[in-house]
Amino acid sequence: MINTLKLEKDDWFNRLYGLKEKWCTALSKDFFSAGILSSQRSESTNHAVGFKANKSTTLTEFYSIFQATINRWRKTEEKDDFDCTRGIPTSELSMRAILKQAANIYTITLFRDFEEEFKLSVASSEKFKGNVGRTMFFEVWIEGITGSRQEVQFKMEDSTVTCTCKNFEESGWLCFHCLRILHLHSINTILDRYITTRWTRYAKKQIWKRVDTIKRKKGKSTILLVGDYI
Repeated sequence: MINTLKLEKDDWFNRLYGLKEKWCTALSKDFFSAGILSSQRSESTNHAVGFKANKSTTLTEFYSIFQATINRWRKTEEKDDFDCTRGIPTSELSMRAILKQAANIYTITLFRDFEEEFKLSVASSEKFKGNVGRTMFFEVWIEGITGSRQEVQFKMEDSTVTCTCKNFEESGWLCFHCLRILHLHSINTILDRYITTRWTRYAKKQIWKRVDTIKRKKGKSTILLVGDYI
């Protein structure tokens, strides 16, 4: 746009382009964001808080609304935590080894996302494109779905798999492209390097263990900063 419209001397456009990694989705997939766009974060906040507030809402009324919203979030989180500890989620699919593992380690919500990727992997096709040394290159896609074709690299010596869609780097769980290639090589478990702790059932337990460890090292009276253990 800058080149086409000859905006090289426009400070605003040049400054915006200089920040392209912060707003351009194609350039931000190497950074973990849980798959949430910046616009979605603001929209979610507006939906959660703004549904009872308007321009005439007083500060006192807004505080009450916000406090009620926080209480609702906490109750929902407590219910989700309880549901996760009650049992293992089931699937309409045959519970293969990789799905059983996912059901045991992931939260219920994340398991449903992983289950969807698994379904897509079953419906996808792959094509071997060649290899460089011990690294193999594949194309994986779903017939009839535009934009589903991606390139997957698979290293045989350590079963490392990477995909150009960058779903794991951005969201924290394997995409159907990677799952297809892992299945092709008879790898029926999720390797530890592809299990993001924050999506697991024991995420909170590990955080509090780290908090307790830091407290013991620094002394109980020490005030801990978030950065000490996150």
